[in-house]
Amino acid sequence: MAARKARKEKILDVAVGLIAEKGWLDLSLSELAQVSEVSLDQLHDAFRRKNDILWGLQKRLDAATLKEIELEDLEGEPARDRLFDVLMTRFEVMEPYKYTLEVISEDLLQDPGALVGWAHNEMQSLRWLLDAAGLGTRGFSGLARLHGLAAIWAECFRTWLKEGPDMPQTMALLDQRLAKGEKWMKRGQKYLPF
Repeated sequence: MAARKARKEKILDVAVGLIAEKGWLDLSLSELAQVSEVSLDQLHDAFRRKNDILWGLQKRLDAATLKEIELEDLEGEPARDRLFDVLMTRFEVMEPYKYTLEVISEDLLQDPGALVGWAHNEMQSLRWLLDAAGLGTRGFSGLARLHGLAAIWAECFRTWLKEGPDMPQTMALLDQRLAKGEKWMKRGQKYLPF
């Protein structure tokens, strides 16, 4: 089991490099197997579909982000501050993958099937991040919170791609958008049925 997991991680590492070099659209599974030094059936065992490689990368980023979050450190902070800290942790975790993520985000515009899968998985990631920040995603208010965060995340992601590791513009934009979102949620609470 450990050997299988290690092989999957190795293949994903190679895939990240090949995507950065050749692009998502031109990633060949046979070349991925060859460069990873695995057989095609071993590659198939690790990733049944090409799109599973994207999901594997997203799961890796989720796990690394959640590992970095210290729930005790977030206790007592206002909700907006907790969410800001969690999202900035995610950006920090993504930094080593920045170029690959930029290539993926551009190439997915030409691969609708993969784009839909990526967007679905990103919503699952955002659910985890909201939960880590102590914010629910249940009911109408939770759904509004999740979709509002998705819009904020998409805008901040585009800004993050254009700047260096210190991320001053990303931090400023995220803080501004979360403040706006917090006001909107407070205003909207009185109209929600529960």
